[in-house]
Amino acid sequence: MNLRRVVYVADHPSGHEWWQVHVRGYHHHEGLELTAHFETDPSETPDAHVDRVGIDIDRGLDELDAVLDDAGVATRRLTPVAGTAAS
Repeated sequence: MNLRRVVYVADHPSGHEWWQVHVRGYHHHEGLELTAHFETDPSETPDAHVDRVGIDIDRGLDELDAVLDDAGVATRRLTPVAGTAAS
Protein backbone atom coordinates (compact mmCIF):
# COMPACT_ATOMS: atom_id res chain seq x y z
CA MET A 1 0.00 0.00 0.00
CA ASN A 2 1.29 3.45 -0.85
CA LEU A 3 -0.86 6.45 0.13
CA ARG A 4 -0.37 10.14 0.66
CA ARG A 5 -2.37 13.04 2.05
CA VAL A 6 -1.35 16.48 0.80
CA VAL A 7 -1.52 19.38 3.27
CA TYR A 8 -0.90 23.12 3.01
CA VAL A 9 1.47 24.53 5.67
CA ALA A 10 1.72 28.31 5.28
CA ASP A 11 4.31 28.86 7.99
CA HIS A 12 6.74 25.96 7.63
CA PRO A 13 10.31 27.09 8.49
CA SER A 14 11.65 25.73 5.19
CA GLY A 15 9.52 28.17 3.21
CA HIS A 16 7.79 25.35 1.33
CA GLU A 17 4.01 25.37 1.61
CA TRP A 18 2.87 22.05 0.12
CA TRP A 19 3.63 18.89 2.09
CA GLN A 20 2.42 15.34 2.30
CA VAL A 21 2.00 12.65 4.89
CA HIS A 22 3.30 9.61 3.04
CA VAL A 23 2.05 6.25 4.36
CA ARG A 24 3.25 2.85 3.25
CA GLY A 25 1.72 -0.44 4.32
CA TYR A 26 3.15 -3.93 4.35
CA HIS A 27 1.19 -7.12 4.87
CA HIS A 28 2.66 -9.58 7.37
CA HIS A 29 1.20 -12.74 8.84
CA GLU A 30 0.74 -10.82 12.14
CA GLY A 31 -1.23 -8.06 10.41
CA LEU A 32 -0.64 -4.82 8.56
CA GLU A 33 2.49 -2.77 9.25
CA LEU A 34 2.19 0.95 8.50
CA THR A 35 5.05 3.42 8.26
CA ALA A 36 4.71 7.15 7.66
CA HIS A 37 6.71 10.31 7.26
CA PHE A 38 6.02 13.98 6.59
CA GLU A 39 7.79 15.48 3.58
CA THR A 40 7.55 18.06 0.82
CA ASP A 41 4.97 17.31 -1.85
CA PRO A 42 6.75 16.01 -4.98
CA SER A 43 4.12 17.46 -7.32
CA GLU A 44 4.77 21.01 -6.13
CA THR A 45 8.44 20.87 -5.12
CA PRO A 46 10.14 17.93 -6.85
CA ASP A 47 13.70 19.11 -6.13
CA ALA A 48 13.02 19.64 -2.41
CA HIS A 49 11.32 16.25 -2.29
CA VAL A 50 14.28 14.45 -3.85
CA ASP A 51 16.67 16.35 -1.55
CA ARG A 52 14.53 15.25 1.47
CA VAL A 53 14.04 18.84 2.66
CA GLY A 54 12.18 18.91 5.98
CA ILE A 55 11.48 15.17 6.16
CA ASP A 56 9.98 14.33 9.57
CA ILE A 57 9.26 10.72 10.50
CA ASP A 58 7.85 11.50 13.95
CA ARG A 59 5.37 14.03 12.55
CA GLY A 60 4.26 11.56 9.88
CA LEU A 61 3.68 8.84 12.47
CA ASP A 62 1.83 11.27 14.77
CA GLU A 63 -0.43 12.37 11.90
CA LEU A 64 -1.11 8.74 10.96
CA ASP A 65 -1.92 7.91 14.60
CA ALA A 66 -4.37 10.83 14.77
CA VAL A 67 -6.20 9.75 11.61
CA LEU A 68 -6.47 6.16 12.80
CA ASP A 69 -7.59 7.25 16.30
CA ASP A 70 -10.29 9.49 14.79
CA ALA A 71 -11.50 6.51 12.75
CA GLY A 72 -11.56 4.27 15.82
CA VAL A 73 -8.86 1.94 14.51
CA ALA A 74 -6.93 0.15 17.25
CA THR A 75 -3.16 0.27 16.74
CA ARG A 76 0.09 -0.33 18.53
CA ARG A 77 3.31 1.52 17.81
CA LEU A 78 6.49 -0.52 17.63
CA THR A 79 9.99 0.79 18.07
CA PRO A 80 12.87 -0.43 15.90
CA VAL A 81 15.23 -3.02 17.29
CA ALA A 82 18.70 -1.59 18.03
CA GLY A 83 21.02 -2.05 15.06
CA THR A 84 18.26 -2.24 12.44
CA ALA A 85 17.18 0.39 9.96
CA ALA A 86 14.05 2.33 10.92
CA SER A 87 11.50 3.19 8.23
